[in-house]
Amino acid sequence: IDFTAEVVRSIRVIDGAVIVVCGVGGVEPQTESVWMHADRQHLPRVVFINKLDRVGADFERALGEIRERLTPNALPLQLPIGLEGDFCGVVDVLNRQALVWRGGDEPVSEPIPAALAEQVSQVRESVLDAICETDDELLIQRLEGVEPEMAVLQAALRRATITGQLTPVLCGASRRRIGVQPLLDAVVAY
Repeated sequence: IDFTAEVVRSIRVIDGAVIVVCGVGGVEPQTESVWMHADRQHLPRVVFINKLDRVGADFERALGEIRERLTPNALPLQLPIGLEGDFCGVVDVLNRQALVWRGGDEPVSEPIPAALAEQVSQVRESVLDAICETDDELLIQRLEGVEPEMAVLQAALRRATITGQLTPVLCGASRRRIGVQPLLDAVVAY
């Protein structure tokens, strides 16, 4: 809340923004205020659900608040692996791989944990549907049962993010550097 005035002024001159939402506290009133100013300027956004390593963290609740209070077009590109003290990484939904941080700055790529496999499949299907619905050619391919190539999906997601049709949602714990590098990659990609 201390920086809301500065944020609102800077919205007029930036190309895009990362909106950081606390995984414990969720969407706060000043977040809604900044979001409305960004809407008026047609500013492309990526949302980062942070602090998932803290007690009381709840990714699903935070995502629900984002969809309810900010945008119904929030698209989770990642799911957390564990929560609170057990939080150790994220699952990249599009690429179907787990990124686990084991004390260093760089993640280790691993198979998706068995406990998350079904949830990842369901979320991935809804993400693919949402991306394909923004592009007629991709939608036709999807309806024919053909999964578009990853580069084509990412290009479509980039266009949808820039036009405000979709808002990618990523997650992590920035203090422990979990999820920060994939977030920066998403800023570049989308």
